[in-house]
Amino acid sequence: MRKDYKFPGSSPAARQAVLKRKLVSRICLVLASMGVQGTLLFLLCSVLSLQHIHGYDIPGLQLPLLGKILVSEGSNGTTQLVSSELYSPLLNLWTAAGNQQVQRTGFTDNPNNGDHAQAVRLADGRVLSFGGVNPENAAPLASCEAYSILTNSWTTCPSLLTPRGSFQAVLLHDGKILAIGGIGPNHTFLASTELYSATTNAWAPAGALAEGRVGFLAVILHDGQVLVTGGSVTSGLGNSAELYNVLNNTWTAAAPMAGSHGGGSAVVLSDGNVLVMGGYDYGTHIPSTELYNPAENTWAPAANMTTRRVQFQTMMLLDGRVMVMGGYDHDVSLSSCEIYDPTANTWTPVADMSAKRAAFQAMLLKDGSVIALGGAAAHFDSPAVASVEVYDVKTNTWHALAPMSTPRVGMQAIML
Repeated sequence: MRKDYKFPGSSPAARQAVLKRKLVSRICLVLASMGVQGTLLFLLCSVLSLQHIHGYDIPGLQLPLLGKILVSEGSNGTTQLVSSELYSPLLNLWTAAGNQQVQRTGFTDNPNNGDHAQAVRLADGRVLSFGGVNPENAAPLASCEAYSILTNSWTTCPSLLTPRGSFQAVLLHDGKILAIGGIGPNHTFLASTELYSATTNAWAPAGALAEGRVGFLAVILHDGQVLVTGGSVTSGLGNSAELYNVLNNTWTAAAPMAGSHGGGSAVVLSDGNVLVMGGYDYGTHIPSTELYNPAENTWAPAANMTTRRVQFQTMMLLDGRVMVMGGYDHDVSLSSCEIYDPTANTWTPVADMSAKRAAFQAMLLKDGSVIALGGAAAHFDSPAVASVEVYDVKTNTWHALAPMSTPRVGMQAIML
């Protein structure tokens, strides 16, 4: 038992009841890794135990995190995929999940343009996948579908109000999804945004950006505001930034960055500042990074990464440091990794991945390790790789895990 666990009562009966519920919770976690049937048993156990499970609370009818990873869509290097699969870290096992109804990724030949859909996990446990680009005619999509682990299938949900590719989506603190900008019909840069509510199961218009924006970065700040920055704007390659106020549904200008950082990455640090890294600026891949201070609305240069990177993965570690992995340096895929220490403002190279990966996915597991999945091993998306590996922060080592059943690049990965 954890030393920091506090019993809700001091009597022996109360302690015994808690221990029983904790035992049921542990059994449920094993059941959760036994496919769909195990997941149903897990949900039943969750309701009966009425206690937090593996560190996650049961908020009413909300579905607790199960610890599985859903991987969907992407390309295998030659064909756009509709298949999806589930990974259980507990069993190191992949199982098939339902096929999506629409090919919604256009990631084919340019590492700077991720025209894939967006995928977001809702509080009820469903995963919404929406928008993207039709790989056959490059037309942006408005369609939306939802995955349920209870039925292991995808079902149609209300379409976006506007077809969007190369856009961003964030989950707001109130549980709504904000879809932002992107490429619309006739290759127009979209300034429009829209909100999805699971309560109404509908999309509604939201405040518009100052100008259309594509290939940008978006993060949600500690105070609930949304920061978008960089990429390309209607007037050209942009270093401008905007802030979305959820309360009054409006966008206002924020201080501009020094560079555009298209194809880069952004992460909110423990202190609430935003670290923007890498990407490209006027066609040149850059190692530079910048820090945004929301309280002062200012940007300041931070230490350069040791390697130029585009289409890489970024992960906030449990200790507050930031790890970046892989990506492209121009048209060459990378296996190198490095960690940023916000306190010292320094980057330190760490162990390379066993495979070169760009346009891949990475996730932080509950134990603090980092899992890297798929990606492009060479030029752009060919060949795609199926391999999966996990990084142990304490030992600075990577270890191979069970591979996906299908090589994938430019896919989505969501923790269920």
